[in-house]
Amino acid sequence: MQHLGLHENCMEWALSSLTEPQDLEKSSTIHRSIGLLSYLAGFLATADNGLASAFVPRAFECIQALLHECSDQAAKAISASAVARKLINKIYRLLAIASISMSGQGAESDILGAVIPHFLASAGDKDNRVRFSASKALSVVAQTLEPGMVEQLIDEIIDQLNGNATFDVLGGEELDSRSGFPNVDPFHWHGLILTLAHLVYRRSATRIILWKVIKAFLRALDFVQYSAVGQITGNIVRDAACFGIWSLARNYGTRELLRVAGSRVCTRSVPFTSCIQVMANELVIAATLDPEGNIRRGASAALQELVGRHPDTVAGGIELVQIIDYHAVGHGSRAMTEVALRAASVNNTYVHAISQGLLSWKGVFSHDVAIRRRTASVIGTMAKDHGLAPLSGLRQSFKHVSVRSAADWHGLYLAFAEIIEVNRDAIAYGLSNIVEVKACALHCSAAYVRTDGCISLKDIDRSSKDGDLAAEALCAIVSALERPAAGSTGCQKDLSLKSYHIELLQDSSAYFDKPENLKAIRKTARSIAENLTFDDRCTLVTRWLNQITNDLDSGVQQDKLRYGWMELVASTMIGPGYFKPLDIPITAALALERVIHSVFEIAERLVRKDSDVKSKQMALRTFYFTFYLLHRSYRLRHGWPSPPTFGSGDALESIDVRRLEQSFLDCVDDRTIDAVRGDVGFLVRKAALDLASNSGMCGMWGEIFQDTVQDRIEGLCVERLDKDRNCAWRCYLAQRAACRDRLPDFVSTCNIDYFHFVMESGSQLPSRWYLIRGLISSAGSGDETLMATVRKAL
Repeated sequence: MQHLGLHENCMEWALSSLTEPQDLEKSSTIHRSIGLLSYLAGFLATADNGLASAFVPRAFECIQALLHECSDQAAKAISASAVARKLINKIYRLLAIASISMSGQGAESDILGAVIPHFLASAGDKDNRVRFSASKALSVVAQTLEPGMVEQLIDEIIDQLNGNATFDVLGGEELDSRSGFPNVDPFHWHGLILTLAHLVYRRSATRIILWKVIKAFLRALDFVQYSAVGQITGNIVRDAACFGIWSLARNYGTRELLRVAGSRVCTRSVPFTSCIQVMANELVIAATLDPEGNIRRGASAALQELVGRHPDTVAGGIELVQIIDYHAVGHGSRAMTEVALRAASVNNTYVHAISQGLLSWKGVFSHDVAIRRRTASVIGTMAKDHGLAPLSGLRQSFKHVSVRSAADWHGLYLAFAEIIEVNRDAIAYGLSNIVEVKACALHCSAAYVRTDGCISLKDIDRSSKDGDLAAEALCAIVSALERPAAGSTGCQKDLSLKSYHIELLQDSSAYFDKPENLKAIRKTARSIAENLTFDDRCTLVTRWLNQITNDLDSGVQQDKLRYGWMELVASTMIGPGYFKPLDIPITAALALERVIHSVFEIAERLVRKDSDVKSKQMALRTFYFTFYLLHRSYRLRHGWPSPPTFGSGDALESIDVRRLEQSFLDCVDDRTIDAVRGDVGFLVRKAALDLASNSGMCGMWGEIFQDTVQDRIEGLCVERLDKDRNCAWRCYLAQRAACRDRLPDFVSTCNIDYFHFVMESGSQLPSRWYLIRGLISSAGSGDETLMATVRKAL
């Protein structure tokens, strides 16, 4: 066919078809043009140099005209097609290689001068396939160039990486990635980093310029951008950096890498070590703290390659790769809370590295609230196990955060609160490194302040979406600062900030509907109560009780607010300070009884009122708290060895037993159905049964459990719902255990022996109505197995 000139005719036809507008306009689809480009690329790839060299200038001119000179619709369609652009990159690559082999014909410089800028531009294409083809093509072409030209190419790539970045890629200063990458194009960065990775994979980077490539990889390993809605973008850049470091470890020898000084490539304020150790530190951070699973696994693979190819150069290398396993880092929570801590225990250099990573966008400055909370927990654990290593970086971070940036302060406050929690004893007794801790605590206390110097949320716009974060963060730091150390007496006399901290709880009440906020506020209330005198505690509880009473009297439906205040009351009532009989005088015990009586009255109103399920649950829990604390106060006054019963003291005599009984019965028989959640009344029934299950409550109820309440419980023991039967049976067992009765242990509540036992026990009750009702419900509807069992038992 070559003698017949078939290849020449086919190439002429293909080139003319690509450049003649009249032929292209006849085509109604882009696929014909893609077919022509595929044929051209295939011919240049398979033909030998002598055969293809004759068509190199003509093919180059054709593609140039197609990209820059043709203005018809077909040419525009080719430019708009990612597949076509990928084929053009392949054709350019083959033309460049062919032109280099045609040395002395004058076409080499012209083609390379046009092809290399095109590859660099295509590296920023929006389509992944085009970027991959451009980076591979550029690395293949660079493999045939002289070392000096490759160095110029890498310098050009570094210059383009700098682009609109607010830092120098090769600079020595520590990178604040939160402000370093906002204006750069992540697609362009991905293409350029991928190009450097391919260059390293083919060993095109020389020893002189190798440090620039390594530092670019380490910068890219910390690349992050956020979309308009706060989502993380730019993950592909970090993925390309992992591939680059993997290629570097695989294709360069240990001596070559050790010649690169670690101080030239280090991007963080950690002690300078070898270049290999610096890369290992960064890979440890990425493998344990990166929010994306594929990045963590890619960094883990690169770390294993680095340790395996360069033995005895990474501190604790073998143990490290066993910890940072491909499967271990798959789950983000486990990677941060378990793998990172285990990696830090390998060597002190990883403590500094992971501390730096935790104080970046991957930790306390993450846009994900859950990650910030996990980070605080990890920082606290590291402070406990490895001293106050994270604290110096934490203090530096305070200097770069805007006063009104609630999201950033949220992570910092939570982290510092955890440090105080694990070092409370050292803070109290003036042990090591306390000067730095106190200085940082002072900075925290002065952060969200008004002109009079008190901590408050009033500086934050209540309409801000970050107001709840500020409330949680402030409560965390106040709770940590207020809680006394182990062995201390508490009730400190220095109350200069106590009223301001209490005001913080009042301001935080707007966020009771947030579970994490309620948890933090409850913890803060308990800490403040532990550090107050007993009279001040009673005053504080009375103030919160007035909030609930006013809300109930107003008739406004604010169930979440009432639930929050009841949580604070319960948290404060069960604080350790109330259980120190030697410290509470008799007059204080009487005051405590009066306060608890008020709590009981409010809880009884909440149970009877048509409120939501959470308020009823909280009221039932509060019943137990009040009884238990009354028991303690009566033991303080009278030294009773057993719990009091109703009618045995002034405070208990004032409680209407029948009203309490009716409220409890209403909760046990609550059948509220929600249109979305279904049988929400079960939550109230379960809370009531849990209240009755408590061994201390059995004595306080006296004769009530022997009468009307007992038949309700046994009626639930034979209900058709499995969850009701299981909860009621556990309650029944707890009551009988308090009476020292031995009962059979049934594996299931759906067998004949179980129903026989309950029916025999219920036959001794004065009223068997609820037992019969429960049996009818089980025998008449529900699961077929249950119906058959109940009918057989009857």
